[in-house]
Amino acid sequence: MSKRHRSYRLTPEGLASLRMSARRRRPWEHSTGPKTEEGKSTVALNALKHGLRSATARQELREINALLDVASGAASVDPSNARLGLWIDRAIVAATPPSLEGAKCSDRASPGPHRAG
Repeated sequence: MSKRHRSYRLTPEGLASLRMSARRRRPWEHSTGPKTEEGKSTVALNALKHGLRSATARQELREINALLDVASGAASVDPSNARLGLWIDRAIVAATPPSLEGAKCSDRASPGPHRAG
C-alpha cells in the first residue's frame, strides 16, 4: 500500500482545522476491528502470513539458532540437514578473508565439523 501525498501544503490554520475536525469526528472510536468469532479467528492468523512470525522466518530462525549451537560447540550437525549445511556454507563464505577466497576447503586450517576432511 503506497502512501498518498497531498499535491499541496496545508497552512498552519488549515492543519489546525483538520486536526480539530478529526478530534470532533473521533474516527478511532469507530474502528473496532472484527466483531464475529470467524472474523476474529481470521485476523488472529495475520501475523503468521508474513513478517517475523511467518513460517519461513521462524524456520530460518531455528536454523540460525542451530548454526549458533554448532559454532559454540553445544551441538553437532546432522549430515541429513541440507538447509543447515547451506547456512553453514554461507557463514563460512561470509567469514572467509579475501586472501583465502577461491581456496579449497582442504587448503584452510579447519574445514569445519560438517565437511569430510
